[in-house]
Amino acid sequence: MNLLSEEEKQELISGICEGFRGAEHMYRLLKDFTQGLTLKALPPSLVFAEMLRKLLSEQEVDKLSIKKLLEKLDTPRFAQRFNEEWMSKTSRTRVEGGLMASITAICVERYLQNGRLFTKGKKSNDLQRIADGSRWEIKGGRAKEFKLTINQSHKDIDKTFFIVYNGFPERRIIHGVYILKGEDRFFTPRRKGLNMRSFRNEFFDKHVERILSEKSLSG
Repeated sequence: MNLLSEEEKQELISGICEGFRGAEHMYRLLKDFTQGLTLKALPPSLVFAEMLRKLLSEQEVDKLSIKKLLEKLDTPRFAQRFNEEWMSKTSRTRVEGGLMASITAICVERYLQNGRLFTKGKKSNDLQRIADGSRWEIKGGRAKEFKLTINQSHKDIDKTFFIVYNGFPERRIIHGVYILKGEDRFFTPRRKGLNMRSFRNEFFDKHVERILSEKSLSG
């Protein structure tokens, strides 16, 4: 397909990788923040009572004195079970996928819009290729396979090129980066009551170029 030079492809790949690293850093900060909120929000007395009811039998609840309960908490096996239950309770607040997708999009855009071969597009356009002024849009998804959707109101699809990435920054993995030239026929028909149009899989093999296969960002 040869939509881009090897140098241009490498700039896109590098920008997306750095964007994922930035998003993963933000994920860790947000995870610590939400963990702290969870610890403050959970009523200790209610949590403690709920955990004991879960870990102790009805007979133990009826018969255990405070002294015996404290002794039980000191036993390694019960202490381990108690600690595991506590971690389960306090870690249940997670950074939602939608928020991570937005953070990743911002991070990736910042890197790609400040390259040597691509720059920020005019008006609402994501990117502009410096070599020919062509319009490029950045689309990302939290998935293992290629996925591309556009708004039904999208105009000039035939004049738009797409950069598509998919993966999970918090897992430090990119599952793929792709490029393609848009054509209206590549997407599902416009339908009343729907906001999005999806890429039709039958056009993938001949019209989508994968410029990066699965890549781990660890290390």
